[in-house]
Amino acid sequence: MFIFYHEFDSVSSGAAVVIINLVKGLLAKNEKVLLIAKVDGELHNNLKEAGTENLIVINNEKAAIISKASEVCQDDTIITTHFFFFFRLFKRSNPKIIFYCVNTISLNLANRYFNRFNLKSVTR
Repeated sequence: MFIFYHEFDSVSSGAAVVIINLVKGLLAKNEKVLLIAKVDGELHNNLKEAGTENLIVINNEKAAIISKASEVCQDDTIITTHFFFFFRLFKRSNPKIIFYCVNTISLNLANRYFNRFNLKSVTR
């Protein structure tokens, strides 16, 4: 399963466009996708024509994320533009994480949650 998280509902950002295109491509290949965003928000509405058979959308609220966290396994991939508190929920299942963000301080913030990045080697 591929899990996408995007904090904002707007589809005008580059990250939202990347998410829309990746989700459409994965759905076209019959991959299962979990989108953590506002249900019936702009991002979700842009994906409705792509088909809903393999698309699960949950609200980006803590309770909804907690309810799905137990279904995440090591074979899953989380694609995100932000690191927040709920990633601690996924730490036990140890999924692959793809982090896409142009904010220069984001990697330092992400390291607070995972303590995996050797920031000296990443920046050389």
